[in-house]
Amino acid sequence: MCDCRSEVNQHLCAHNTRLSTAFSCVENRLVGRLIVATEKIDSRGKGRPLIVTPSYCPFCGEAIDGGANKIIPLSQGEAHV
Repeated sequence: MCDCRSEVNQHLCAHNTRLSTAFSCVENRLVGRLIVATEKIDSRGKGRPLIVTPSYCPFCGEAIDGGANKIIPLSQGEAHV
């Protein structure tokens, strides 16, 4: 498991910036994943743009598996961060 996300965020912090992270519920767990920014081509179209999550770290190329993501157990539907 690489630590690129933390290292890049440390460098971006000096510019009041950080990488985007999406959270999803998978088997009663809250999983945090790095996301690639997307936008709608036609702003009048229905729905939201798709969320893209990489399978490999975009900085070092290491595979991102389920264990590489921060997993937070859910308690009765509430996330405790």
